[in-house]
Amino acid sequence: MAGKRIKIEYRSLSSLKVNERNARIHGPEQISEIARSIERFGFVNPILVDKDSTIIAGEGRFTAARKLGLTEAPVIELVGLTEAQCRALALADNRIALNSAWDEELLRSEIESLRGIGEGVEGLGFDPDELQKLMLDELPSVVSEIPVSDLNDRFWISVRGPLKDQAMALKRLTEMMADMPAVEVEIGTIGLEN
Repeated sequence: MAGKRIKIEYRSLSSLKVNERNARIHGPEQISEIARSIERFGFVNPILVDKDSTIIAGEGRFTAARKLGLTEAPVIELVGLTEAQCRALALADNRIALNSAWDEELLRSEIESLRGIGEGVEGLGFDPDELQKLMLDELPSVVSEIPVSDLNDRFWISVRGPLKDQAMALKRLTEMMADMPAVEVEIGTIGLEN
């Protein structure tokens, strides 16, 4: 198969068959994410099928396309694979991508860059909590030792910015100060949404 050239063609979704042996589950939320991706970027990742038009890889894209009301999709028919190879590829296609990891510094930089040029980062498969945690993990700790004369000294730490960012920063501050027995943390927010 390595030396064979592939051909992408558009086929009717009604001509494709779902693989009843597909062990991968696509929940409604993920199908919606895939559908939003297709709407935003187009159908850029073809569905892989065998000689009988049974889907080897791309069932999530197939289901999302149907949800969007599309009637056709780009398809690659994998010629020359045995039935066993098709079954093995279906598992490999779904599993191998899960074995990778993120370079978090580069990912953070890329997200910041996209935001900086006005490109939305919604719909990229990251939920808001993941994005928030990723961006907060980069923030340097701003808590430093402050000399005090006695235990009654009080000081304020001002956290500014959108309320959602304040809440996360205050949570981190509280966690960092939890091991300081002489420090009592009182949390409150005052701020305006940007």
